[in-house]
Amino acid sequence: MPALAVAVETNPAVGGLLEHALIAAGPGETVLRRIAADLPYPTIALAGTAAIVHTRLAVLASGDPSRRASHLTSLSNSLGDIGEREKALAAIEETVALYRELAAARPDAFRPELATSVNTWSVSLSELGQREESLAAAEETVALYRELAAARPDAFRPDLARSLRNQSAYLSHLGQRQESLAAAEEAVALYRELAAARPDAFRPALASSLHTLSLALSHFRRREEAVAVNRELVPQQATFARVQ
Repeated sequence: MPALAVAVETNPAVGGLLEHALIAAGPGETVLRRIAADLPYPTIALAGTAAIVHTRLAVLASGDPSRRASHLTSLSNSLGDIGEREKALAAIEETVALYRELAAARPDAFRPELATSVNTWSVSLSELGQREESLAAAEETVALYRELAAARPDAFRPDLARSLRNQSAYLSHLGQRQESLAAAEEAVALYRELAAARPDAFRPALASSLHTLSLALSHFRRREEAVAVNRELVPQQATFARVQ
């Protein structure tokens, strides 16, 4: 599949031919699973192929909510990559509904998947300009990751930090600047701790969250604090540039 992805990038018609072949041949579940396992992610070149494969696998998994939710997640990502945003939203909304039921019955097993799907749902809503709904989903994401991080901080604090940064941005878009600032400050505090322990992994995210915090402070004309944040931001950006 990596070689095929290169071929599609070189000649986009190859992707279309592959999609037509999949539609015409109607391969069975075993073949579809093998294709799904070999598809690179992320992939723009083969996003259309991935959408076809995961659509069929989701249908075949109708009796297994966990498997169907997994394929719907991949389908939503693929549809988003090819610009089918409304369809991507519909797929992730069903995913969220499935994981809600699964997490209600087995929270330890499925709450992480629910949190991930709600986060994707929030992003999908934002891309379609549904800001209030996107913020509500972002707030739910933060709440879910707070619970998960309280129980397993090493595993879920990065997700909590990322969800807070997203929440801050969505709050800012809706003019809720005080709440946006609070979320940005909490995200920065978490990323500082994470970057202190694993600088290569988390300095880029720290830089991004510092930039968000600087903008939030500027809205309140807290210039000295914004300047201090920018001073911290510069070395983080320089380190990231060297790593790149």
